Amino acid sequence: MKVEKLELKHLVSYLPYGLTWFCLDQDSREFEELPTCKLYDLEKQTLEIGGMDIDLDELPYPNGLTIKPILRPLSDLRMFVSFSVLDNLIGVDVYTDKLTYIELSYLFQNHFDVFGLIDSGLAVDINTLKHEK
Repeated sequence: MKVEKLELKHLVSYLPYGLTWFCLDQDSREFEELPTCKLYDLEKQTLEIGGMDIDLDELPYPNGLTIKPILRPLSDLRMFVSFSVLDNLIGVDVYTDKLTYIELSYLFQNHFDVFGLIDSGLAVDINTLKHEK
């Protein structure tokens, strides 16, 4: 299932585990990683990210500021878990397949892209940032 728009439901499970954000100023072409501080307003889907109130409904910002969550692709699971665990997680569709709480917690704690946000262009692959620094 392709995600069209970044929504709070895609992010809330990552927030307790120190989700960081990619913030790029289009004018200077400089980026920095910003922490999510807190959920600011549930109804308006506003987060405090790096001291700024970010309204998810307004992303991407038209003013040249790009803000996206930084996640790991599911293919990175090979580096983190054994093959027996990997067999249970790779190719999982979180909307139709049943995962245990432990499996889902592991994915969120380690910031794996459970919802396909990287492929949808709504999140940044952490592996691409390592090459840019």
